[in-house]
Order: sequence, then structure tokens, then C-alpha cells
Amino acid sequence: MSQRISKKPHISNESILYELNDYDRQRKTQTLIEDDRLQRIPADPVLKSLSCPICLDLFNRTMVTTTCLHRFCADCIYRWLKSENKVCPTCRKVLKSKRYLRSDIRTDSLVDMIKKQQVKTNELSQLYKEQQQQQENE
Repeated sequence: MSQRISKKPHISNESILYELNDYDRQRKTQTLIEDDRLQRIPADPVLKSLSCPICLDLFNRTMVTTTCLHRFCADCIYRWLKSENKVCPTCRKVLKSKRYLRSDIRTDSLVDMIKKQQVKTNELSQLYKEQQQQQENE
């Protein structure tokens, strides 16, 4: 079994040399993308991954389960647990109480950014529609 050696520097007076592991010796060099183009991704997968599986809306005060790491809106999962369902709605792992839940601030910040972007997009589309109507009336 080959031993994996991490990239640790060998310090010399002239420069720093790195010892390569097997993976680094075999891999092909990749060209660096140095342009300022934005990469566009479809919104549907992102919105689906930030949607509560109970209410199917964007997360509101996100809670994550400690057993299976599934995310839900706080109100949705609390109502679920109150209705004597002591399992995760997604995978059915045991959730005995609220103690198996933690707030997820990072997901909440992502959802907030998306909501702000949706508001801006709606405002811009409304302005565009108004301009189109004005041009048609003239």
C-alpha cells in the first residue's frame, strides 16, 4: 500500500520545493480561467435545495436535524413534531424532540440573499413591462 505524502515544503535557501503525492504526479495540468465572465446556473435546482420539504416554500428560520442533517422551516418542523410524528419527514430517522434540531444561520443568509434578488428582479420586470406599455401607447 503506497503511503500518501502531503505537500509539505522542503525549505532551501533558494526556493521552496514541494514533495508530490501519487495523485499529484498522475494528474494533468488544468488551464486557469482568467476571464471576468459570470457563470450562470439554473435557478430551479438552487431554489429546490433551499425549499422546505414540508411547506415547499423557501426556508423561514431554517432548522437542521442533528441526526440526518435535513433542513426544514422552524414552524414546519415544530408543528410536525407536535403532531406525534417523532421522525424526520424526509428520511424517517428518529427525532425524539426539539433537542435534535439546530438553527442554520448560513442557509438563512442564502435564502435572504435570494429573496432580495427576487424582489429586485420583480421590480425590474415591472419597470420593463411599464416601459413596453408606454412604447405601445405612443
